[in-house]
Amino acid sequence: MTESEHHSEEAAGLELKEDKSIKMSLTCKSMRASFPSVKQMQTSELHHLIRNPQTKDAVVVLDVRPDEEFRVSHIEKSVRVDPSTKNLPAVVQSIKAILGTSALSETPRVVAYCSLGYRSSDLISRLSQYCAKSSEPEIQQLTSNIQMFNLEGSLFKWANESRPMVDSNNDVTVVCHPFNAIWGKILRKEFRAKVE
Repeated sequence: MTESEHHSEEAAGLELKEDKSIKMSLTCKSMRASFPSVKQMQTSELHHLIRNPQTKDAVVVLDVRPDEEFRVSHIEKSVRVDPSTKNLPAVVQSIKAILGTSALSETPRVVAYCSLGYRSSDLISRLSQYCAKSSEPEIQQLTSNIQMFNLEGSLFKWANESRPMVDSNNDVTVVCHPFNAIWGKILRKEFRAKVE
């Protein structure tokens, strides 16, 4: 993020501080070790890409969480993908539909997230392997210049940094589904949604 972008966000009342907590750092390090072939994108970079009119149409954001988590909060315009999906051709078709002609004119990016990065890294790993092995010309053409990433720290890091989220009604929210009692402790207390 450039200095002028940071100042404009401060002027808009947004306080964006990178989550450099030990818990988050260790979690991110663990995800990178578990999925060494998956490229990681920083939350600040994704935030910039989806807010920039010149790049926002060439970014597909995939939310790799169950519907009950997605309904609490998600990154605006993200597309939910079931974490256990085996239908990778359908995921590729969704990406193609979202990108439209951007896939040909830009360097499109697919960025997946979940709560902390395991489910989204797994999807990106499987999706990358599927596309690389595909002999279908349409998939080869579409994915030849697409870059695929996991959002490092995923939605917990995004929320901890007070980045914008919406709920299932598309209303702005600051709370995030905590996934479970153990992993939810990485999410700052004020951002943990109360779930049954």
